[in-house]
Amino acid sequence: MERVSRISLWLSVAASVVALLAFLGIENYEELRRALSDDAENSPSPGPEDTDLSATGGADTGGTPGDGSGDGSTGTSESNGDNSGDQWTPTPDPTLEAYQEVDAGDCLHNWMTGESSWSSEVPEDVACGADGAALWVSYVSDTTGSCPSDAGRSHLSYTSDEGETVALCVSRRFEVGQCFLGVPDGGANLMSWVDCDNSSVPAPYSQIYSVTGVYAAPANHTPGECARTQNDQSSYASWFVEDETVLVCAVVYAN
Repeated sequence: MERVSRISLWLSVAASVVALLAFLGIENYEELRRALSDDAENSPSPGPEDTDLSATGGADTGGTPGDGSGDGSTGTSESNGDNSGDQWTPTPDPTLEAYQEVDAGDCLHNWMTGESSWSSEVPEDVACGADGAALWVSYVSDTTGSCPSDAGRSHLSYTSDEGETVALCVSRRFEVGQCFLGVPDGGANLMSWVDCDNSSVPAPYSQIYSVTGVYAAPANHTPGECARTQNDQSSYASWFVEDETVLVCAVVYAN
């Protein structure tokens, strides 16, 4: 009986100890919870300097030194500054501008002076009634392939460094008294124009022709169409130009 009493006493003590420990644990837990709550209430709200930059796109992107990408700034915001001096501007091209100013129907103070040489590589726009208006512009294109190349028709063209091409399709304007380069077999450079009296004759040409008449092309081509007088015995050379709508007559010029 005495042994049972001691066991009961020990069980009672053990239960009290467990209850005490549980109480102390709850008290410590409540103190810890209150401490954490107080810290949270007393902590300052995050300011701009505490904001996570990665959320706003302002984080360091690891750009190259000096380009502004590693100091919180972006390439876009940097380009919005006054950097007008860094903007690319095309280099002026006076020759291209001269070609671009020419329109179909204009006349040019340009002509060939040899087999491939021109009086000027830059078009010189003049009134069609002016002296020296040797060419008439029929068409303006971006490719020379658009221009007819036959008796009395050719082109002037220019391509800029940026690859822009302007082609002027031109027709020769003939007048009585003009001279151009030729060869004895009747061949001639109809796009040329030379001084009848003072011009040297460049190879491959060997003579100069002088224009004696410019006529509407006859429906039927017959001998004597270039004769200027009855029983005219002059030796004429002739060409059909402007898509065979115009007849040009000439004689070998002799000083």
